[in-house]
Amino acid sequence: MMRAVLVAAAVGDTIRGVNLGGWLVLEPWILPKFFEKANEGVPRAKDNKFTIVDEYTMRSAKDGTNDRAAMLRDHWQTWVTEDILETLANAGITHLRVPVGYWYFVYPSHEESVFGRFKSDHAMALEQLKKVANEWAKPRGLHILLDLHTAPGSQNGFDNSGRRGNITLLNGTNLQDWARAVDKLSEWATANIDPDVLFGIEVMNEPAGFASDAIWDAIKNYIDPKGYEAVRRHNSDLNVIFETGFKTFPEEPNFTEGKYKNVWFDQHTYFCFGWYNTISYNGIEKAWPWHLEAACNETKNYAVAKSVKGTWAFAGEWSLATTDCTIYLSGGINNGCNMTAHPDCKYNATPTMDGHDDICQYQNRPAEQLPEDYKAFLATYARAQMDAFEASNGWFFWNFRTEGGHAPEWDYLVGLEHGWMPQNAGIREPFCAAQTKPATIFV
Repeated sequence: MMRAVLVAAAVGDTIRGVNLGGWLVLEPWILPKFFEKANEGVPRAKDNKFTIVDEYTMRSAKDGTNDRAAMLRDHWQTWVTEDILETLANAGITHLRVPVGYWYFVYPSHEESVFGRFKSDHAMALEQLKKVANEWAKPRGLHILLDLHTAPGSQNGFDNSGRRGNITLLNGTNLQDWARAVDKLSEWATANIDPDVLFGIEVMNEPAGFASDAIWDAIKNYIDPKGYEAVRRHNSDLNVIFETGFKTFPEEPNFTEGKYKNVWFDQHTYFCFGWYNTISYNGIEKAWPWHLEAACNETKNYAVAKSVKGTWAFAGEWSLATTDCTIYLSGGINNGCNMTAHPDCKYNATPTMDGHDDICQYQNRPAEQLPEDYKAFLATYARAQMDAFEASNGWFFWNFRTEGGHAPEWDYLVGLEHGWMPQNAGIREPFCAAQTKPATIFV
């Protein structure tokens, strides 16, 4: 009972948060123009694809037309603003999940030629993070979750891991180097972030538990326990968060009271990748109700974290996307492209590759051009997912913004501006729990 009282006092009844993605870990789909600018004048790969496709290649590629170090410095200082935090706090947002790269704290010696090139600027990035937390978030009652979003060698092969391609987390000293990064992150956070603001540390984002038994075993037996130990070396009470590794809550090990305390699980729930794209092929009359039902069905899955695991949990990432149509979203830059036949190709989404480009044309429009019925669906879909995730301890929407608002289904600020995100997430009208639903949910 003491643990429940302690944590409840620290975080409030329910987490209603957003991710500050694309800030201290760069992702091409969040920042497409930024990456295209970074690639200007940089020699292309042998297959004619862009060379800079993630943060690792952003740092390691040969010099091009633009000063990429200057681009980074400007981006760190402008992507998150005090006005944005004010808007989010006024909209009922309580928490900010902040993805950070391991390279700000420590990196393997063999990566000196990559991250060492920009090392003198890393202090600037951390000072900006400190300002955002202590000077902008604290006065507004916002809490910060620091999420170690990347790992040496890549924990999942996605560009959001910092390095797209092979998963080599288990090779060489990568795991040990990751553990050093968690330790240094925990040390820095405890010393620099106001304790009233610092909600917790997430030790590794999205390790690929689906990729092999070896990685799933490493998550259970090394990553989570070692990550916990690293945080506890510097802070005896801070919340420690484990991402579920693409497994369900019941599959997770038990980290309950006794040996562990203040442990949380972070589950990421998306209805837009892989097979989910095919739902949209059935037309909006079938696809939209399907997504609403699927969202509400997550209520029981998130309730499991309380009823079965006996620990704290939240949805650390979710969105309003129903396909992977957003440029560079799935597979990254040049995914689905035949660069020989179409040398100007930037990205082909799954619906486009399946002959349904009309679906992407429908969704890939500026917010002000979206049809009213689609906006109404997004509003209902947002409420449905919020309802489901609050069956556990809450949620963090991915993402707080996208470059130029180019991806409306992924952009909380755009949703607020155009009305499909609730003006106050804490006092919205519920959807899933309603005993009777309106005859049509799209008006």
